[in-house]
Amino acid sequence: MNALEVSQSVFVGLSVLLLDIIKSIVCILICVYFFGSNFFVIFLSGIFLIIGHLFPLWLKFKGGRGLAVTAGIMLMTAWIFIIVWVLFFSAVYLIRKNIHISNIIATILTPIFLFFVPDSILNLNIFSFNDKNQLLLFSVPVCFLLLLSHRDQIQLILKGKKLNE
Repeated sequence: MNALEVSQSVFVGLSVLLLDIIKSIVCILICVYFFGSNFFVIFLSGIFLIIGHLFPLWLKFKGGRGLAVTAGIMLMTAWIFIIVWVLFFSAVYLIRKNIHISNIIATILTPIFLFFVPDSILNLNIFSFNDKNQLLLFSVPVCFLLLLSHRDQIQLILKGKKLNE
């Protein structure tokens, strides 16, 4: 979404979105290939993928917001996260018509909702978590990092200022 905002080009925005998702999938697959598909490997590789995207050294620690990278990680590990997040985002966007507010609210509500997801759904992932606690243990820091990437927008909301699209 950052690329779309900055470039005003749908092609550039979709290209960057797709590349970020592919980057995440490839990184997860490489980590799993070399270190196995246990929770610890997926947790660390996913968290550090997001941190590397949010705070890249070569861009003076000013990266993207991490949504596409997170989507790629979650496609491999917890697709239910994406479905829940998109549903919350869409519902809020229909009401508020603001991408940033929709991102923030969806990111806050998703891990809360995941607490109520049946365990049987977790077994349908490519790299399955053993139980819901692992999904929550993964989702909470991921959502915290996503919220951290929206800190400027959150500060504006708390000050009562209007967010620009």
